[in-house]
Amino acid sequence: MRYLYNTDVKSINQTDSGDMFIVTMVDAAEKYSKTLMDNLGRICDFSYQDIEKRLFDEFFEAKIDTFDYAIIDKTGREIIRYKYRDEVYSFNDGIAVFKSHEANRSYFLSESGELLGQEFEDVEGFFNGTGSVKLLNGKYVLVDREMKIISPEFDYVAPFINEKYTYAEIQGKTCIIDRNFNVVSDKIVDKNGNEEPYSIIFDIDDNDIIIHQKKFADGKTRYCYASIDGKQLGEYHSMVAGFSDGISRVFDENVKGSRYVDLSGEYITENAYINCGNFHEGFAVVGAFDKNGEFIFAFLKKDGTLAKFDIPKAKQEAGFDGVWFPFASDFSEGAGLVMFDGNRRYPVTHDGKVLKGSMLLESRHSGFASYQTKSKKRSFVDSQNQSFKTEFDSVGNFKKNLAVVSIDGKADAVSVSEILLSKISQIAEEIEKNPKYIIMLPKEVFKDRVLVLSLLDLAEEVAMAQNNVDYLAAKERIRKNILSQVEESSKGKNGLGE
Repeated sequence: MRYLYNTDVKSINQTDSGDMFIVTMVDAAEKYSKTLMDNLGRICDFSYQDIEKRLFDEFFEAKIDTFDYAIIDKTGREIIRYKYRDEVYSFNDGIAVFKSHEANRSYFLSESGELLGQEFEDVEGFFNGTGSVKLLNGKYVLVDREMKIISPEFDYVAPFINEKYTYAEIQGKTCIIDRNFNVVSDKIVDKNGNEEPYSIIFDIDDNDIIIHQKKFADGKTRYCYASIDGKQLGEYHSMVAGFSDGISRVFDENVKGSRYVDLSGEYITENAYINCGNFHEGFAVVGAFDKNGEFIFAFLKKDGTLAKFDIPKAKQEAGFDGVWFPFASDFSEGAGLVMFDGNRRYPVTHDGKVLKGSMLLESRHSGFASYQTKSKKRSFVDSQNQSFKTEFDSVGNFKKNLAVVSIDGKADAVSVSEILLSKISQIAEEIEKNPKYIIMLPKEVFKDRVLVLSLLDLAEEVAMAQNNVDYLAAKERIRKNILSQVEESSKGKNGLGE
């Protein structure tokens, strides 16, 4: 591992996990490459043509050359190398599906890079401790992590994406089965009590609700929700978006826009809205056109009504009603954002209040929101609207107390303690030389609990590697003393050190 401040960094991109960064490097010959960096500024010893964070797991996809790719872990180590026509699906429970184009079949792939399930004809997927595999006789069974068969044979069986239920094909019928492989239901029952066999089970979500897919006489495919015992919930729709915060968006070809249904499948409002979002913290942003053809936004509540906010009298006199705004963005960490005119954005709260806003304020993440300063730069405010002293050319959202920024044309990262990551890297390097350096941390570092815990863990790892008996004997006392300084530093400063 090497450190950020010893390298020529072109750009830094923070990943969704918040504790890893993709760094673009440029050497003296103007050759670009990408590598990974952790939250202490340590850069891995491997570099690639390109790196992208994979969706839904903690691994990365690296491009080696035109035809060769690899799945790499957070240290940059290759898990598996493959050709561009091959596919590696998301890891679940430590196992992914690797589809080999050359072999024309799929295997299970462990996080250590081992190919599993080679004794089967093919593999389907792995969820909740169960994998679906195809046998040489064409039947399907479920296996555990050791590839031991744990179920009877089925015409087809899906792994348990839902923890309690999955679906299987038994003698030509689609059935919902439980963990004991008992049939729970084999037909869907509409609101009038009419029964028909399941057509296609599209999914079983975490609420134990089935998404049933059916092709109708007009040739169109539609979807409905159903309970686990097969009772249809609501109507069939052209498309369903899945539940978020207990509410789902649904789409129909004869309706312009989206409507919302609850867990019973019933509409929370008959009105359709345009450019609708998912529910967050009890609200969804919905859009519509006003009488002048301008696009406006409001917040829809779970009871089907639109939220009304207590706006200033001057805004009421200007024609605003407290419901519809020229701009609105999702609730995040207790507040949404609205805009009346110009670029000034105001936080709005769950109880209908409009708070004082900052120019171009953005949604809050990890206790912080970015905004445009009077000098047209960017900076941050915490949950108490206390501003960072430093201004930046550009900023990203905070994730786990770190945010990517650029200043004077150079990419870097900033923590809540307002120390540039290059400085944190120097601290980490000193700890790697001598773990006792941990007791000499600058006072401002103690505002950032996540950072301090990372540095403490690093010190203990180094002490174990060096067999530093003195430090290991005192590590509990050192940790206790340092964490007490963290608690002292965070008193009265909500949004910092959490």
